[in-house]
Amino acid sequence: MNDVIKGRRFCYTAVDGDHQDPEKHGGFMPSMIVEGESGHYPMQGGDHQHAVPWIWGKTIEEASETCERFNADRLGMSRAVANEIEVSTY
Repeated sequence: MNDVIKGRRFCYTAVDGDHQDPEKHGGFMPSMIVEGESGHYPMQGGDHQHAVPWIWGKTIEEASETCERFNADRLGMSRAVANEIEVSTY
């Protein structure tokens, strides 16, 4: 993953897509998005037998709010900056 970032900004967002199975996992996982990189990286856990996805909300709305709080509290990022990063991934 560090190879992908290469000094670019990144943040987390909630994406409701085929990779999500809220019934199986108990909610919605965040995806990391990297500035200028097309697409997203779902936080599904690793490849080992005990890996589990990150679950940041029972609903997509809860997961989105958790992503916004995490970006602000842990990454020091405003919603406006996270939006800039998100737009750059299209």
